[in-house]
Amino acid sequence: MARYDDAVALLAELRGACDHVGRGLQFRRRVAALREQYRHLPGLLRRLDDRALRG
Repeated sequence: MARYDDAVALLAELRGACDHVGRGLQFRRRVAALREQYRHLPGLLRRLDDRALRG
């Protein structure tokens, strides 16, 4: 699904920005919360895993 791909690409960019400004921990916590909230969407979770976006 293209929307998942777009969302995950944006999250990957945000991860870099958050790390750059010292907010990596907050970002990882938010990703963990998103993964929990959308745990019933395996396609999204797979894409997050592919980009190493874990909490």
